[in-house]
Amino acid sequence: MTGYGHANQMTPSDIDLFGSLTNLCLRFGLNYGMLHTCTLDSMGHRFQHESHEMDHACFVMDEMLAPFITKWRDAGYEVIVTADHGQDERGHHGGRGALQQEAALYYFGDAEGPDKDTVIDQLQLAPTILSRLGAPIPDSMKAKPFLS
Repeated sequence: MTGYGHANQMTPSDIDLFGSLTNLCLRFGLNYGMLHTCTLDSMGHRFQHESHEMDHACFVMDEMLAPFITKWRDAGYEVIVTADHGQDERGHHGGRGALQQEAALYYFGDAEGPDKDTVIDQLQLAPTILSRLGAPIPDSMKAKPFLS
């Protein structure tokens, strides 16, 4: 339960989730893995975005995730790290403001992507993942992949 404490009641610990995904990839040679942790979302709702607790949670998440990105890349995987939504300084999401709608996205791999300041529509995420897997993109997905 690394990272668990009074202020951060993550269950299970994110590092345990990263380890479980790594184990599944190594044991079964998965084509892809998808992992959603709730820690930062929960921390944002509990303490709001601009707080010491949220800042610390981001630092801990970064510290736990970094070695796994290297392991996953060494195993031949591309890695996309993003969020399902943004959050404003008061912890709200789902609204129309940029802080509520935009989220960071980090890509670790060999594909070519857009300029670092490009705002990517979240509707582009699924077609991008499908294209990287070589899977067909359904006609209902109109957004274009952002990696080539």
